[in-house]
Amino acid sequence: MTTPKRSRLRRFLGWFVEPFRRRRRHLNDEPDDDEEDFEEEFDDEPGALWPESRLRVVQRLWGDGFVRCGEADYLREFVPLMGLSERNSLLLIGAGLGGAGQRIVEDTSAWVTGYENQEELAAIGKERVKRAGLTKRAPVNFAAFDDIKLKARAYDACISLESLYMAADKKSLLGKVFESMRDNAELWYTDFVLPSTDPPNATVQAWADAQPEAVHLWPSDVVQALLRNTGFDVQPGEDITHAYRMRVFKSLFNFLASTNKAELLEIVDGVFAELEALATLVRALDSGGLKVYRFHAFKPRGRG
Repeated sequence: MTTPKRSRLRRFLGWFVEPFRRRRRHLNDEPDDDEEDFEEEFDDEPGALWPESRLRVVQRLWGDGFVRCGEADYLREFVPLMGLSERNSLLLIGAGLGGAGQRIVEDTSAWVTGYENQEELAAIGKERVKRAGLTKRAPVNFAAFDDIKLKARAYDACISLESLYMAADKKSLLGKVFESMRDNAELWYTDFVLPSTDPPNATVQAWADAQPEAVHLWPSDVVQALLRNTGFDVQPGEDITHAYRMRVFKSLFNFLASTNKAELLEIVDGVFAELEALATLVRALDSGGLKVYRFHAFKPRGRG
């Protein structure tokens, strides 16, 4: 029953990308041998994963200060349920540009400590929160997820949005997160996962291979078991793949509606590269071999 929706989304992506593909062919005076190739890497600034052209585009797509689909929407959904206030401290794993931390501070007055594992992105985020006057309230720190060091019993809550799939040793990382949380602390965690213990299919592997950081995908039920074995009181996981795809769709249409032709031409390279990468992700989701899950857990009183 979901095939027509998947087809419409992919047709839309192809239609949206094609004008930029034609412009690039014209500028380069080279034919495009593969009209279905959505896997070109960002190349407008050699050596930079987050050039200004890309940052402009991703923030137009996902919101000011955000680099991942749905971050702002996720926060609007569950942060009000967490009962945070200026008396609380929150751990943010995958801080990105700092937009999530800033939003949490603005909405709840909680103190946010953010960690980002992409060094270049962390440096940009650190400067951004400095300009916003939030260096103390919502700092962005660089830390490789497998080497992160967290203070024990320091946080009343933890949020991570589509980031821990880059952690090779999830058992160690989630153990550190658990130890850093106080009694009754709450964890909200969304991530890319596999639907089963089978190896990733070819489409998912193509998406994984195109990522700048190594990808370590786990099945959703294995993540649930790991959270439980770590000591968390775990709620049932929720498959949010369909909602995630619809958010992609909505954001692309909003981008189109708010961007004129002159502006598109100005940011054409950034748009082209970002949509190529996004289409690779959508293909992986549409293959059924990649899912987006939301996990919700608590640290019971007296467990570490």
